[in-house]
Amino acid sequence: MIWSLAHTGTVLQAYTDSDRRSVLPYSTPVWPAGRGRRPLNGIPRTPVLPWVTLPVSGRLPRQADLTGLESGSSYRLSLTVTDGNTVPVSAGAEFIYQGETHLVINNPSHAAIATPAAVECDRPEGGVVTLDGSASEDIDSSPGTHDDIASYEWLEDAGLPAERILGTGPVLAVTLPLGAHRVTLRVTDIYGETDLGNTTITVQDTAPPLLSCPQVEPSECAGPEGTEVSLVAAATDVCGAAPRVTNSRNGNGADASGDYPLGTTSVTFTATDAAGNIATCAVPVTVRDTQPSVLTLPAALTVDATTPAGAVVTYAASARDTCAGSVMAVCTPPSGSTFPINAPGQVTMVACKATDGAHNGTTGSFTVHVAGAAEQLEALRAVLESFHFHGGLANDLDNKLNEALKELGKGKPDHACKKLEEFSKKVTQESTKKKPKITPGQASTMMTAARRIGGVLGCGAGP
Repeated sequence: MIWSLAHTGTVLQAYTDSDRRSVLPYSTPVWPAGRGRRPLNGIPRTPVLPWVTLPVSGRLPRQADLTGLESGSSYRLSLTVTDGNTVPVSAGAEFIYQGETHLVINNPSHAAIATPAAVECDRPEGGVVTLDGSASEDIDSSPGTHDDIASYEWLEDAGLPAERILGTGPVLAVTLPLGAHRVTLRVTDIYGETDLGNTTITVQDTAPPLLSCPQVEPSECAGPEGTEVSLVAAATDVCGAAPRVTNSRNGNGADASGDYPLGTTSVTFTATDAAGNIATCAVPVTVRDTQPSVLTLPAALTVDATTPAGAVVTYAASARDTCAGSVMAVCTPPSGSTFPINAPGQVTMVACKATDGAHNGTTGSFTVHVAGAAEQLEALRAVLESFHFHGGLANDLDNKLNEALKELGKGKPDHACKKLEEFSKKVTQESTKKKPKITPGQASTMMTAARRIGGVLGCGAGP
């Protein structure tokens, strides 16, 4: 490979000599004497001004000494290349020499950008983009280096009024807001020559917002409407403002609190960010009824038998449930049943149960004592004593009742009926005299008891 510098003028003419072929200028058609050069095509030549030639092998030199050239003159740089086997190839360009000391042969750097076309927004300010220009090169650099590149400068909207400098360096991490960005890399070599590389980077938001749904434990039913449950969701978005949250229960956004009925209710929360990305979650709200109903039962009952079979006993039993309200109480024997006569100190047990809609059952019981004829006779004697009759009237009536007890104790209810009849007649006589010793009220009390006892004994139609 040979490169050379030659002075040029307005007329160019090729010539030959004994050791090279080149392009040299002519200024006037005068051929000087010397060195035996002959005219070319019959045209005489002027003396040649200074010129430089340098054979090189491999890469071109970075610079050449220009000493000896005429300032203000035009020169042509000619480059001839061959590999030694093929026909040489030449190229050239002209320049005006301004007194420079050296001619520099320079290749501008090449800007190369390796950056993804799209990055995900990961913070309110946008997304972090790694701008990588490390693949930029300058063939004039030392082998294995980029030492001919003096600077790397990153710009956005280069050449536009909104142009701004993003930073410098072969690799730059920068945060860009949402949207598309026109990014330019300007590399400058050590001689001030530049090259531009351009790319478009889009910061996008494709990730759904972060939706945090509450986890609620099952709640106990507090009334027929269920129970009040606090249920509030929260949402954030790494890219910007808080997302809009709605719920399937009410119109209160992220707050789905309120009364929830017995059972399980599914509540869906939906969060939507500014880019339209959606996140959802479903929360099961369970209201359960684990508490049994409360039974209301009568206290122990003592009733007097009215027939030999006993007595019809009526009572009120009810149940109340916190969640279901009124619940039916089922008792055995049921109210209105005939309860048998009990021996003194003995009772009939009444068992009751109430079951609510959640199958919670509660049980309770109470006792019923049905007093027979003997107990009623003793009770009538106590009533008689409480009236404090004077003299022999009290003794006479008490003796008749006592005799009836004795006959009953002997297993002779018929004889007991006769003594009870005598008692009733005496009460009637003493209460109907002009000067009665027994008041109508006292007589009514004792006669009612006597008739009831007669019914238990089976004394015909009763006294």
